[in-house]
Amino acid sequence: MPHSEEEEEEEEEEEEEEEEEEEEEEEEEEQEEENSGWNPWSTWGECTKDCGGGLQTRTRTCHPPPDEGLICEGVLEEGRLCNRKACNPNVHYNSRSQSLRSTDNRKRDDIEDFQKYGYPAPQIGT
Repeated sequence: MPHSEEEEEEEEEEEEEEEEEEEEEEEEEEQEEENSGWNPWSTWGECTKDCGGGLQTRTRTCHPPPDEGLICEGVLEEGRLCNRKACNPNVHYNSRSQSLRSTDNRKRDDIEDFQKYGYPAPQIGT
């Protein structure tokens, strides 16, 4: 069923608001990282779907400086939803999720867990 222009505008506004919130969260995270042993987050990976709601992930590593007593608390991998606009039934979209699953079983399990339960990877601490 086609979306009206009003519905499409609402979806775009929601996506813009979410992007702004994510940027603010990323700035806060960067400030927290300066006071811990976390290396910066990787860039967000490709979305697993072209439309209809996919998943992007990013990772970071822990490398506390020696003799500074810093620890790493938090998540190693994060996921976020992407390409949430409804798919047009008259267009064939390619899905990259199958290639992701065949190349990295661990990431596949993380993606499936996120899709089922809506939570990020487990937290670690020292």
